[in-house]
Amino acid sequence: MKALFLIKSLDLHEPLGIMQISSSLKNLGIETKAVITSEEKNLIEKVKNFNPDLILFSTTTGAHKYYLNLCRLLKKELKFISIFGGPHPTFFPEIAEEECVDFIIRGEAEEAIGDLIKKIQKGEKDIKKVWLGDYPQNLDSLPFPDRTLLKDYEYLLPRGVRFFMTSRGCPYDCTYCFNAFNKKLTKGRYLRQRSVENVIKEIKEVKNNFHLEKVNFQDDTFILNKRWLEEFLKIYKKEINLPLYCHIRPNLVDEIIIKDLKDAGCYYVVLGLEVGNDYIRNKILKRNMSKQQILNTCKLLRKYNIGFTTQTMMCLPEETLDMVFETIELSAKCKPTHINLYFYQPYPKTELANYSISRGLFDGNFDRLLYTYQAESKNEIPLNIKNKQKFKLLSDIFRVCVKFPFLIKFIKFDIKYIPLNPISRILRTFLNGFYFIKYGFVK
Repeated sequence: MKALFLIKSLDLHEPLGIMQISSSLKNLGIETKAVITSEEKNLIEKVKNFNPDLILFSTTTGAHKYYLNLCRLLKKELKFISIFGGPHPTFFPEIAEEECVDFIIRGEAEEAIGDLIKKIQKGEKDIKKVWLGDYPQNLDSLPFPDRTLLKDYEYLLPRGVRFFMTSRGCPYDCTYCFNAFNKKLTKGRYLRQRSVENVIKEIKEVKNNFHLEKVNFQDDTFILNKRWLEEFLKIYKKEINLPLYCHIRPNLVDEIIIKDLKDAGCYYVVLGLEVGNDYIRNKILKRNMSKQQILNTCKLLRKYNIGFTTQTMMCLPEETLDMVFETIELSAKCKPTHINLYFYQPYPKTELANYSISRGLFDGNFDRLLYTYQAESKNEIPLNIKNKQKFKLLSDIFRVCVKFPFLIKFIKFDIKYIPLNPISRILRTFLNGFYFIKYGFVK
């Protein structure tokens, strides 16, 4: 049996979930292959040449429209069984009603997909269409991600950078995130941690078999378990000793953690600033952290010369233009190396999406959501909020104001009172272009 993964793009990172599924399928004796669809001029011919029995699609909300259309097209050309997984089928199982979808797997798929395929191989009739994957409780028992799956597309990945996960799950209940819903989806502990030995073993295996210069940890919060972190960083420094990158959460940070990260080779982190307004951050988003915790974290990162990106959102329920300026002002005080700026997207089954629908801010049509939600991509704002044009104009100049805070009071007057003034628009365009040419925004 052959299984084909179709992936729209890599977006500069290894798709660890897909790679782990590939390893699980190979353990069942199934041949696997991945095709990056954006890189293929004759995709249908490429798929026909492999002649897969199974085609697997891992999709987020927004990307699901692309994969459904692709699946429909391929169904007209050849016979295969389609299996959809990932965040969108997990939170929107109604996708199973689509004619081109044969099966969906909700949750974590490593164990469920094996059970499903065994039934398919046996030729069983009336196999259920919707599968729910339990959360594997012992992450050390899972095979390492299949690093050979993307061998034909290595040129799309950052040279020398490999990606790793040391844990799964998150204990927090941020209203815009999937975790609050996900932890209730099935039985078993949701927050799980691999052993230090298991993670080090994987990194060594990758180091011995692939070109490895930097280690990128993709955990939601790498510093969640302080005891584990302390043990891991000591062994990592001794046995791996490569620059590392990770995600941190400001309310968990202290100077010992930042110092230990730096000593182990940490050169860059990502942290969620989200918004500057306390009400939006803690009541609407349920981030449960203060401005001072965010500022203290950024101060420590600068003290130990660790670069950092702040994750920032705008166009949220109840957010005003003045509140966005609070975000700009807080960001300016943080002095980040880079800023990721996003328009809020109301993803299915999240608390904030339900709130947005109940307040008449969103119509519940998730097909309208976007594959990419970065503000600089010129995407539409999905919520029905006032002053959309002004929010968009402010997103254009956001980073410039953070870099040059003396501009904030002028831009605030401009945005609030004369947003259509041609001279001011030319000035914004010039400043924004200057910023990206000089500073960029991608690390």
